[in-house]
Amino acid sequence: TGVGFTYSVRAFDGYVESADSNPAYASSVNDSGDAAAPGQITDLSAAQGGAPGSVSLSFTATGNDGAIGTASHYIVKYTTAAGYDWSAFDSASLGSAVRPVEGPAGDNVTLEIGGLYGGTTYYFAVKTADFIPNLSPVSNQADAWAAIDEVPPVAPSGLSVSDTPGDGGDSLTLAW
Repeated sequence: TGVGFTYSVRAFDGYVESADSNPAYASSVNDSGDAAAPGQITDLSAAQGGAPGSVSLSFTATGNDGAIGTASHYIVKYTTAAGYDWSAFDSASLGSAVRPVEGPAGDNVTLEIGGLYGGTTYYFAVKTADFIPNLSPVSNQADAWAAIDEVPPVAPSGLSVSDTPGDGGDSLTLAW
């Protein structure tokens, strides 16, 4: 049940980065005897978030071992593709977020997922991980559109324009 990791490092002196070091490989080993995965989230729902570019997810926490105890963290994945096949959840290159579990099985959980494009519909699924990490089955899918940012940015100020030196009059330089 181990997970493999390959590491390499670089040195940086403030100006230039070195080449990669030799790679080093390590694998975690589940020798704890804990092979019980967290329970599956079956009541995932999504709604427009409270902040621009966000969606709020809600569900009932599952436990560390099925429906017992407190798990470690939630892995949230999302896409804009309707009808996405979540069977490849673990290897999917999708938008993702990891959030710590803050309470035991049975707690009501709300996660705010930000950094999304406002007005776009997103489709979400979640897995729960325990400390090994054993992973739960993928949750049901939930969808919502991200809140729209209706506040315009502040207008630039101090705009100036000048001829770009040395270009023979072919361009102008704008600054603000």
